Order: sequence, then C-alpha cells, then structure tokens
Amino acid sequence: MRASDAIHRWVAPIILAAAAVLSLVAALVAAAVPLLAVMALAAASLAVLLMLSRSLVLAILLMSGLVDLLTPFRIGPLSAMGVTTILYAIGSWFVWLLRAELPARLRRALLPFALFLFWAGVSMVLWYRPSVEGVQNLLVIVAFLGLIVLTANETRRSPEFIDTLGRVMTAATVIAVVLQVLSYHLGVMPAGFGIQARSFALFALVALAWQLGRWRSGDRRAFWAALAIVGLIGISLSRTAFVVGVLLFPASHMRLQSVRGWFQAGVLGVGAVGLLYTIVSRVEPLRARFFEGDLSLKVGGIAINAMGRTAFWEITLASWRKSPLIGNGSGSAQPLIEAYFPGLGHPHNDYLRILHDYGLIGLAIWLVGYLVLLWVTSSAWSRSDPQRDAAAGVHLAAFLALAAVAAAMVTDNTMVYVFVMAPAGILVGASFGVMERDQHKDPAPTGSTLGPPGLEDGPASGVAPGAAPPSLVTRESCAS
Repeated sequence: MRASDAIHRWVAPIILAAAAVLSLVAALVAAAVPLLAVMALAAASLAVLLMLSRSLVLAILLMSGLVDLLTPFRIGPLSAMGVTTILYAIGSWFVWLLRAELPARLRRALLPFALFLFWAGVSMVLWYRPSVEGVQNLLVIVAFLGLIVLTANETRRSPEFIDTLGRVMTAATVIAVVLQVLSYHLGVMPAGFGIQARSFALFALVALAWQLGRWRSGDRRAFWAALAIVGLIGISLSRTAFVVGVLLFPASHMRLQSVRGWFQAGVLGVGAVGLLYTIVSRVEPLRARFFEGDLSLKVGGIAINAMGRTAFWEITLASWRKSPLIGNGSGSAQPLIEAYFPGLGHPHNDYLRILHDYGLIGLAIWLVGYLVLLWVTSSAWSRSDPQRDAAAGVHLAAFLALAAVAAAMVTDNTMVYVFVMAPAGILVGASFGVMERDQHKDPAPTGSTLGPPGLEDGPASGVAPGAAPPSLVTRESCAS
C-alpha cells in the first residue's frame, strides 16, 4: 500500500476525532471566554473545510450515482434535488474560496459562463420576476463551474487524486445501475420512489465517457464496462442517450492530428450508425420507440417518433419571438410548457430553453463558453495522446462527457439536472488540473533513453534514466 493511500484511509477517523476533541475543548473554554471559543471554533472549522475539499468532490460524485432518487422528497417549497443543488453550488465555491486559486487558463475558459450568469441575473431583476425554477436552473450551472475549479485545484495538487476519482466514479456507476435495475427492470421499488430510466441514461453517458477514456488509455476491461453501460442505456429505451452512447465509441478513437485519423473516425462512425440502425430496426421495443407514434420529426428523411416534442418546441419558439434578443427571463420556459402540458414543465430542448429565457444574447454567450471547454479539452487530448501520455484518458473523458451533454441537450433537459452536470464538471476539472500540472513540469532536456514498458519512446522529458516518469497520472490511475 502506498503511503498516500494509507494517509487517505486515516483522514476521516482523524477528522472525526479532532472534531470531538475540539468540541469538548470549545465547550470548556466557552464557559470562561466566549469570544475566544468562537475564534477557536472558526479556526477549527476553516482547517476541517480545507481538509475536506477533496472529500467534497468525491462525495458529490458519489451522490450523483443516486440520479433523481431524491426528487419525490420535499423540504418546504423546495424539492430534495433543489436543496442538493444549493448545497453543491454553495459548498463547492465556498471550499474553493478558502484557497482561491484560479489559473489563467481556467479563468479564461470560464469567463463566458460568468458573463452568462451575469446576463441571467439581470434578466431576473429587470424583465422577469425571480422564480424558484429560474434560480435552481442557474444554481446547477454555478455548481458545474464550482466543481470544475475545485476539482482542478485538487487534481493539480495531488497526482494520486485521479486514482481515487476513478474508484468513486466506478462506485457511483454501480449505484446508478443497481437503482436502475431495481426501479425499471425488477420494479421492486415502492410506488413513486426510484429513478427514471431517462435520468439514468443521461447520467450513464458521463460514466460511459470515463470508461471510454480508460479504454483509450489501454485498459481493456474498461471496454466491457463501457459496452455494458451502453447496453443498459439501450434497454432503458432512452433514444437520444442510446444514439449518443453508441457514437461515443468511434469518437473515442479519433486521431485529431492527421487526415488519416479523421478518415478512420469517419469509417468507424459510419459503421456505428449502421450497427445502430440494425439494432433499432430489429429490436421491437426500440423500433416502436423510434418509428411509431408521433412521427412529426424527420431526420435525414426518416420519420422519428418525437413523442410530442415538436409541439413543445413550437410553443417555446412562438413565445421566444415576443422577445428574441434578450429573452423572457430565467426560468420562464418552464411555466410556459406547464400551462400547455401539465406535468411536463420543460421544453425538452435546452438550446430552446436558453433561447427562450435569455434570448439570442444569452444563447450566444452560452455557446461560446461551451465551445471553449470543448476546444480546450480536445486540444489537451490531441497533444497528450500521440505521446502515449496516460493523462490523455482524463482529457478524453472530459471531452466526451461535454460532447455527450451537448448532444443530449437537443432533446432533453440535461443542463438543469445536477446529477449530470456535477459529474461532468468534475471530469472537466480533472482535465484542467492535469493540464496545469503538465504546464509546470521541468523543461525537457535533449536526448532520449529507454523508458519503462508502455513508454518505449523514452521517458517523459526531464526524467533521468531509470527514474519514474513524471506523468500526471500513472497508467494505473486511468484504469481505476
């Protein structure tokens, strides 16, 4: 067992013991010197929060495996999911503020999102009343950004953090799979309690991105895990998630550095589409889900079951035309849809949601910010992949998670689901943290020596012969 693992195992007991001792001391001191007791407790709380910054990221990632299990519960006017979103948003930024480290690369990447949040806040103050839905939707984005910066800092400081992150992602995926089987396939969960198949499929896309990143890094077991995940997505009958999940496989094997790589990705993509069409046309539940019912949507000349979405979209667009430039205000799309289709409450297209609520200005800002994240993560993957850098798997996972979320937003409400955006933000933050560690490596000397197995082109730059390469994450890290 490595020393870092042993230390990490004892962190929780040490924190609990320290908290108990501090509570006893504070109680004794408070009787004599109340002000001193308050100062001591404040200092102790600060120290504990600094120690728990890593645990907060891991706890949120693990909680994401519950998917929408907490939705039926309410705490006053808020759902339990709403309370969870508030805690994620406030907790991630508060813990980050204790150290307040924001590298220039990350600051530039997140600037468009800061402008988007500012614009959304203005919309609630000047031309639309603040609503619970609007605030909660924005808090999901705040949590997404907070987890990016918090995870980036933890990854940059602790090379072994990716190991732990991988294990927790696997545990969260197992939790989600078990809940999906109990809720959807076995039907043993109490009435009104369980997770929705569509919600599971959206979370599973992020888990699939992680497994595909491991597979690209050489972990063959991750391929079978990814195959099982996409199979469960297909069984859930979530059409968009299933299509996106299948297409992530060829996307994970693109080589962005050459025309040959793009050609290979194109061939794999055509093969994936052919396989997808064969599966959908031959598996009766999927065929009925795709090609029967409301055939008002046509894709490539093929009529697809829109399940009423075209009606949602037409109503949303008609309302948007009343205020096309600045939008109708944060959260305004939900009561609009609810008025026409009680019980739905979402336009089932997040791009239309942004367009309706924040106008062309808000949509443009959002697209710029999201495209920047896609560009940065894909560029990091493109740079590290030819060097056989194990960190490439982290960058690939972040890129695929962002791509999957962007694709799912076309027909779903992905950007307001914290159980999707939180783990996606954690993967993106891990990618940025790895980039920062890479940037601060020692300059490379000339010459090359024989490297360890898997690094036949020689060790990474700045490494003496026989020394371990200063890779950001070990090959075992990406297999965790």
